[in-house]
Amino acid sequence: MHDGHFYCIENPLDVLPKAGQIRASHLTGFIPLINTLGGDPIETLDRFGLDARSIASADMYIEGETLVGLLEYCSRHFSDNLFGIRLASRQGPDVFGSIAALSRAAATFGQALNCKVEYGRVVHAPQSGLEIVSDGEIAELRWPTRTGIVVANQVVYQAAFLNLKFLEMLGGDGFRPSYVILTTDTPKSDYEAIGEAFGCPFRPGKDFSAIGFLSRYLENPLPSADRLVFSLIKGYFDRVRAAQRNGIVDRVADYIAGDLSSGACSIERCAEKLGLPARTLQSHLAEVDASFSDLLLAKRMAAAKAYLAQREVSLNDIAYLLGYSEQGAFGRAFKRWTGKTPRRFRSTLN
Repeated sequence: MHDGHFYCIENPLDVLPKAGQIRASHLTGFIPLINTLGGDPIETLDRFGLDARSIASADMYIEGETLVGLLEYCSRHFSDNLFGIRLASRQGPDVFGSIAALSRAAATFGQALNCKVEYGRVVHAPQSGLEIVSDGEIAELRWPTRTGIVVANQVVYQAAFLNLKFLEMLGGDGFRPSYVILTTDTPKSDYEAIGEAFGCPFRPGKDFSAIGFLSRYLENPLPSADRLVFSLIKGYFDRVRAAQRNGIVDRVADYIAGDLSSGACSIERCAEKLGLPARTLQSHLAEVDASFSDLLLAKRMAAAKAYLAQREVSLNDIAYLLGYSEQGAFGRAFKRWTGKTPRRFRSTLN
């Protein structure tokens, strides 16, 4: 037990988004969609400084304004007023990553939705600004008009449709939205199509977007509830939120901790995760008298010593966890760091 949770870890498993960023998972399915429309997805991404590799990993982050510009461009280029909905229809609740996993494990629909509201801004998009408002028979999942990302029709459509899919995940086959409110300048000619896509009446909004639904859904138990999984993930999220790891050194250290065992931990991959050019990341680190190689070495040394203190962890396993292809390479590196072999170092521990 730690801080009231069954299990938690000391630091984030991966780099987290900064203000204005959003998970690249919002572009899941983009390439096949553009191919279906007869476009060139690589050229389209390149217009906005993106490439297929930068969006291949859902855990990468991109600038929110880049997403806005990309979706608006596609809407105009393909003469599709509802491009954001078209893209979201190819996606699912797992766009929200570990938030979806936590919510599925919650006891009730209401608890699950509260998790999305509470932790979405921590690990998914800091500017999300979601809230739940309940007034008698009807409840609303709301989000504000402006939260740090330039608002345009397509990104609002996509966000709303993904939120609907999230609600449907929790509510099951019986869930039906009561209405949808979107802060867009939607032409009246598209009202009916939006209503059909969402399966409920649509009306334009001014101060916030929202999906309304019956309040009674909030009390519904979830068949996927799992107390152990819920405690594990929630404990992790609470620790991440408390850490407030926004500095460049902390964010790089978080990336290294999450990618160390891959064997491909590099400043280039780290820069992609952070949504920065590698040279820019190097400059930011230099400004605080740090370097990626030094941070990588420090993390490897600290992790190696911690693993060696756990005698049940074999040297082969430690080598793998530190990103080495075989035990010998790890042993030589460890002796350079400490002057002792891993076995010798372990024998000196109490």
